[in-house]
Amino acid sequence: MMSIGQGTEDGIKLINVGADSATFEIDGKRQVLRLGQYVGSTQSASEEKVVLKVAEGGHFFADAKVNGGSIKFMVDTGATMIEISATDARRLGIDYLSAPTGRANTANGSRIVWKVKLDTVSIGGIALNNVDVTVLDGGLTMPLLGNSFLSRTSMQHDGDTLIMTKRF
Repeated sequence: MMSIGQGTEDGIKLINVGADSATFEIDGKRQVLRLGQYVGSTQSASEEKVVLKVAEGGHFFADAKVNGGSIKFMVDTGATMIEISATDARRLGIDYLSAPTGRANTANGSRIVWKVKLDTVSIGGIALNNVDVTVLDGGLTMPLLGNSFLSRTSMQHDGDTLIMTKRF
């Protein structure tokens, strides 16, 4: 339990509490966590880990940095690649329009897609370079963290916790 303005020895301070979220200052940076969300990381010389707690609805979500910009992904082990909307790609400054195009069949029908290679995708203590992403033209309601990232981690699912450890 924490009260607003209270800090911990680990450099975590509670800034504000809303109806469904709380704002924390962690090592001088602000982070908003939604009700039921937990994102933590531990890092040592030999391994890089991210611990995610299940959210309402049974899904895992991860706050990430893509080429330095912020995005929230839903973990999707059934997605071949990271998938983001064209709107998110533009917001993140990703030049997708000059990338190779194709079509993908999604739950919302056939869509135009662009295949792009991201410089960096970081989640907690895990940072990966040269990660493939598919940019979809419509039909994607939530960015998906797919196997172009996940396959480069080992994942351990234990009840309401998902632990990802960087493999390579």
